Amino acid sequence: MAHELGLSLSPELTDDAGEDFADSFAQALLFPEAQAAKLRADLQVIRAVSSRITCLLAEAGKHVISPSTVCKAVEGYKAARNLPKTDFGQKADS
Repeated sequence: MAHELGLSLSPELTDDAGEDFADSFAQALLFPEAQAAKLRADLQVIRAVSSRITCLLAEAGKHVISPSTVCKAVEGYKAARNLPKTDFGQKADS
């Protein structure tokens, strides 16, 4: 529903631009920057990749949202501040 709300707020954007805006809007609405910042700080002190993933999944469950939304919010926060990537065990080129 948050995605659809984002689409309705940006009728002048079409195709991929509209979808990208709606995705970003929904992510910011469901998992705001302040939560992403706190979770990223929490993840940085967890040594094991599996424990980081468990923490991310728990956070998503607590907010009843997709783990992908949470991960994208954390990575978006990181990218906006040129911080090192959080290791979730992805390949180097992911």
